[in-house]
Amino acid sequence: MSALSTTDAPAAGHAFGAATSKAASRRSVRDALLLMDGSDADERLVKVADCVAATFDTHLEAALLNEIPIPNIFANDVNVDSIYSFREFDAQAIERLAKERTERLERTGQRFEFRRIEALSFEMEIVVSHMARTVDLVVVARPYDGTARRPELLEAILFEGGTPTLVVPPMASAMDPKAPVVIGWKNTLECARAVTGALPFLQRAASVHLVSIEEHDAEESSGREPMADMARHIARHGVDVEIRHLPRWDHPAQALLHEAGVIGAGLLVTGAYGRSRLREWILGGVTRELLQETQLPTLLAH
Repeated sequence: MSALSTTDAPAAGHAFGAATSKAASRRSVRDALLLMDGSDADERLVKVADCVAATFDTHLEAALLNEIPIPNIFANDVNVDSIYSFREFDAQAIERLAKERTERLERTGQRFEFRRIEALSFEMEIVVSHMARTVDLVVVARPYDGTARRPELLEAILFEGGTPTLVVPPMASAMDPKAPVVIGWKNTLECARAVTGALPFLQRAASVHLVSIEEHDAEESSGREPMADMARHIARHGVDVEIRHLPRWDHPAQALLHEAGVIGAGLLVTGAYGRSRLREWILGGVTRELLQETQLPTLLAH
């Protein structure tokens, strides 16, 4: 590959060849946290986690979450016996679900540990964020699908857990680790962390495309485009990467999804952007729109 001057801005479609001076060491995913909630989404989570484990020899930490609703103790018609009966029925249902999920994981043939997590709704966010800190990857179903799945859990994982998170939409029943990957590029800390977390997937992908969408406030530092620097960094890990510049769209999420469709991507990678609300962080509009609309597994990091 010919040398690229640091003062030259690469044209759209410029490809950065993988570094060949020394063999780049392959990254891996040693362990992954699989968060199940007892819904139909658990089946596609297991399929995606199975693909990840088969590719990287990943140890799966599977958890079945049971969020306990907080009873309204000020209601006039609270019946203690009814609450006890409901909890007893709930415990039986969770026991049955745990057995079914354990048997399903056993059929994958992958190494795994299974645990049941029971906590009040507000405590569950703390529990899952702490669990996320001790693994390489979190695999979780997408919220926003008209289910009881709360987006607050995903936000807690991203903003408090700090671990790259693979969000699986309803349409993704499996995952091909060798499929093309599209990276939604912005010169931000969040995007840089997402790229680092995605390196195991990038090193095995058929092709990698670093895609930027034109913005009025796009930065260039002394003619050295940060996007080109990131492409060089990825290439040094043994990855051939192509950069693409897209014109400005009213909805950046739609632009990225359109490009992923054109390329035939099997994975999206992007930073998880949020805004502060009192003491909490919630996902920003663009990230939320992307998750609501995508049909691909999406790797996020904050």
